[in-house]
Amino acid sequence: MDKYKIAVIIGSIRRDSFNRKLADAIVRLAPPDFTFRQSQISDLPLYNQDDDENQAASVQRLKSEIKEAQGLLFVTPEHNRTIPSALKNALDHGARPHGQNVWGGANRREFSGHHPAPPAPPWRNSIYAIFWPA
Repeated sequence: MDKYKIAVIIGSIRRDSFNRKLADAIVRLAPPDFTFRQSQISDLPLYNQDDDENQAASVQRLKSEIKEAQGLLFVTPEHNRTIPSALKNALDHGARPHGQNVWGGANRREFSGHHPAPPAPPWRNSIYAIFWPA
């Protein structure tokens, strides 16, 4: 039986993140023909186009992990009504330089839920599953 390699990207870089716990639970519940690897984004430098020709080792590692994966699982909180800055930074690194986008060619499925929380601000997290075509 073939194993499907799934890269897991957690939008929160907090050590005790609820989203990290949620991702771990999803991995435990997944079928045995899936293997998961968390891709670290906390060590990425801020994206700067001037660095495209000499990308940091952490950027090269992330891009390599995404290229090797057959699918992606994003588990992320919502920060100030948008995605967290660390996740946006990772997306920018993966999409550059022009013509070297590692995020392309995928089928996207979104599972999003609004969860009970204190009155303000509402707590929301999203799970995105992305699989490359066979």
